[in-house]
Amino acid sequence: MQAYRNLNDRLNLVQDKPVSATDLILTTLTQELKPLSRSELTALIPQYSDITIKRALSELKKSQRIKLIGKGRSSKYILKN
Repeated sequence: MQAYRNLNDRLNLVQDKPVSATDLILTTLTQELKPLSRSELTALIPQYSDITIKRALSELKKSQRIKLIGKGRSSKYILKN
């Protein structure tokens, strides 16, 4: 059932007006229960390039809305409470 909800959410995002990369990242991080890496976010948000997602993550980190866990290839992002 969760897979159908995810599919429906993704299809609604495509049909509606464009949503910014930062909003999509925040939505994705709230829906997932685990920390996500940049490559996982790129796979979950295919309408934006890796560079755009990297910029959005940097912006969210500067505004202290997300938290970086780990360093290098093992780094993952979670929402900051």
